Amino acid sequence: MDKDGIKKTVYEHTKNKQRLLTYPQSITGTANGTVVVADLTHDCANSSRISALDKDGNILNKYKGKHKPQTQGVIFATCSIVGVSSLQVNMNSHITAAVGDSDVELRCKFTTENDDFVNLIYLTARNKTTENFYRIVNFYPPHRNKAAQLSTGGEYLSGRVSLTNPSDSLSVTIMSYQSVQCKDDTDYRCDILYDNNGQLNTMQSDPTTITITSPSSRPDSVTMFPPGGKVHGDYASFICQGNVGSPAGKFIWRKHSAGLHDPVVYSHIVTVSTEIPNKCNFHGTSNLTIQLTEDDNGATISCVEQSYQVENMMRKTSPLKIHYKVRNVEINPDVEAYIAETTNQINLTCEAEGNPSPFYNWYKEPDLETVLSSGDTFIIKEISTKINGIYRCKAYHYINGVMYSDYQMVNITIGHSEKAANGLPKNIKSGSTGQA
Repeated sequence: MDKDGIKKTVYEHTKNKQRLLTYPQSITGTANGTVVVADLTHDCANSSRISALDKDGNILNKYKGKHKPQTQGVIFATCSIVGVSSLQVNMNSHITAAVGDSDVELRCKFTTENDDFVNLIYLTARNKTTENFYRIVNFYPPHRNKAAQLSTGGEYLSGRVSLTNPSDSLSVTIMSYQSVQCKDDTDYRCDILYDNNGQLNTMQSDPTTITITSPSSRPDSVTMFPPGGKVHGDYASFICQGNVGSPAGKFIWRKHSAGLHDPVVYSHIVTVSTEIPNKCNFHGTSNLTIQLTEDDNGATISCVEQSYQVENMMRKTSPLKIHYKVRNVEINPDVEAYIAETTNQINLTCEAEGNPSPFYNWYKEPDLETVLSSGDTFIIKEISTKINGIYRCKAYHYINGVMYSDYQMVNITIGHSEKAANGLPKNIKSGSTGQA
């Protein structure tokens, strides 16, 4: 029969004049025109079957319910059958928007067959705390003659969304935002309450998502732990904190060494992000731990969120102070001999590497108790053969209360021009590192 009750087709016999059905109990149909009948050949519990017929009355298949040998009960027993709805419901694809955007819409589209009678359409949102969906909007089909409205759970949307019910020509519900806010960042689903052959059912769409983006900013701080100067070989931890935006970004670490153009990049360090309540961004924290060497003296450590890898968005430490032992002591000038007739005074300069900067003392071998001069320059004014000998420059400093030292020696020989012409002994340049 059609929807007006007029008989259209009779299914009774096959083309071979055999009965199609024995005791038909219930009948339904599918969207493609297949007729499905629950048929009893004896009784429901012991002998029943489902017959599927095409629109011309030809049997497509039969599914029998019967006892399974050597077991109790039956495989299945069919006493009746109801139709399976062909209702389909979909929402638009995922949406990415910034705070204040007004071109955002959530659409729910559905299609029905004649047997499906839609009563109500719910728009639901996911509670991020409980993970449950709750109703925020009630939409109504045309026959309800009722305006769409916010539910109790959707009152937070009041004044910034417009709602559109489905119409006779367009089975789509629409919620349009005038201005999206942080709280709109969640998953949404469309639930349809419908009647199918007298049975009330609910069909749900797959969820869609609105993602609210927010830019990151310059890190709040970069601190070193423990603070203070470091010694060659020490480990130090650096902590970077600040707004990493939304979706949560990541901090990138760099070491900028003095005199080098390209920094060392540490891109594998994890950033732990925590959502800031009632904000559209995340607070990030990242920890970098590295071993420091003397080559890191004067270097800076920087942190920047990966979206803004430019100089003015970086947060840097002060130049690092890496203490390392005194070394490479040199005495200048490097001469072989001085000529008495032409020399009024001798100026010797001592230089050494080390952090903190070294101090200098001058001695004449073999008396290493008497300091001839302090400072990096030693001036000898009385020029005669009496000053001939080996002079030592001792460079020293203190690191964490411990003194470290190194030295260099030079042999000074005063002669006359004839001897100088024949060549005098060369300066002695030898040293070793001492510690006290």
